[in-house]
Amino acid sequence: PEADITFCSTDGTHFQLQRKFLEANTGAFPGSEFDTRGEVVHLTESDCILRILFGFVHPRKHPDIEELSFPLLAGVAEAAEKYEIFSAINICKLQMRQFVPTNAVEVLAYATKHDHPTLIKEVAPHLARLPAIQIVEQLPTRYVVPWVRRLRCNAIVVAHPSPSLNIGPYGIPFSRMLLNLCSQPKLPTVTSGQRTLPPP
Repeated sequence: PEADITFCSTDGTHFQLQRKFLEANTGAFPGSEFDTRGEVVHLTESDCILRILFGFVHPRKHPDIEELSFPLLAGVAEAAEKYEIFSAINICKLQMRQFVPTNAVEVLAYATKHDHPTLIKEVAPHLARLPAIQIVEQLPTRYVVPWVRRLRCNAIVVAHPSPSLNIGPYGIPFSRMLLNLCSQPKLPTVTSGQRTLPPP
């Protein structure tokens, strides 16, 4: 069947696709009920990003993205989220994990922007020694307070390595208990050799 919609990249490359596949496999591209009257739809992504992205739309073998550089992967991942190409979202999210050790801040920015909690949890330990401002500047507003709270909890654990703080009630490591409290409105107060936790 012939393509019935044409997209244009920022660098002038045209991509011809079939609406039925866009409608079936994406959440944001125009479906069959949307008439472009033959006009070209201009997108804000480059040729190299769209070439990979559109490979996830048609019913064929998906592109192999394992060897992509981080900047290109990040561009594809962002476009996949923007246009809601769900098969591309999943594979990009998995591939982002490979760059956690080398691009932790950028991966965190992607994961928080698009609400990928498992990826946030995985990347967080790699950011412990970075300046807080470097991280906070990359975060959506809704994540700033939880992140600062986590940093405070981490600082408390590091500053109080006393053996009496290592194990809490029921044999649970106190550091784990403390970090679990990061999501609560009131932070725990810790003094040397003692701990005061908010009531349950």
